[in-house]
Amino acid sequence: QLNGITLAGNGAINTITLNCPSGIVLDADNYLFIVDSSNHRIVRSGPNGFRCLVGCYGGGSASNQLLNPQTIIGFRSLFWQQIHVVRMTIVV
Repeated sequence: QLNGITLAGNGAINTITLNCPSGIVLDADNYLFIVDSSNHRIVRSGPNGFRCLVGCYGGGSASNQLLNPQTIIGFRSLFWQQIHVVRMTIVV
């Protein structure tokens, strides 16, 4: 198809701002996960739009922070890469 729909970032309506998105996964439940690298976070789609899921407090090395995450892989658990691999199981 030649026409696409912008779901997040510039050009999307009622959504979040992305800064250097570097990875994306659509899970089995049709939730979209986006690695927002320069904002040091992973965001997820939901019934009310996108929200921050991991790294919502800025970049760093604390347990609630990420620092330039790069990739994401999703099956039943999500894996993302920054300096080391981290595993997180998300219960929705």
